[in-house]
Amino acid sequence: MTVMAEEVMLTGLLLRGGDDVPVVDAPRGQVAMERCTVVGSGWAAVPARMSGSLAMRGCRVTNPGKAGVVDIAPGGRVVEDCQIEHLGSRRSFSANQSV
Repeated sequence: MTVMAEEVMLTGLLLRGGDDVPVVDAPRGQVAMERCTVVGSGWAAVPARMSGSLAMRGCRVTNPGKAGVVDIAPGGRVVEDCQIEHLGSRRSFSANQSV
């Protein structure tokens, strides 16, 4: 899912990705996720890039292929009370802060 809207709210969903693409891609706008499960297999399960921002609360992210949450956007991110596990590489990465 590539989010191109100004804002989107995802609540209580099971989101699965395939191939080498992110499950939830946030290149612009704000993605807010609550109590979602994200299962990826691409380079990152949930990237925030370009002008996108991310707020995740109470979510579970798995991605045996690579990374969980990747933040390379200039804006901020919030990841609270989330389980980020079963990854092929780093739990999360942020270009703006150490994780």
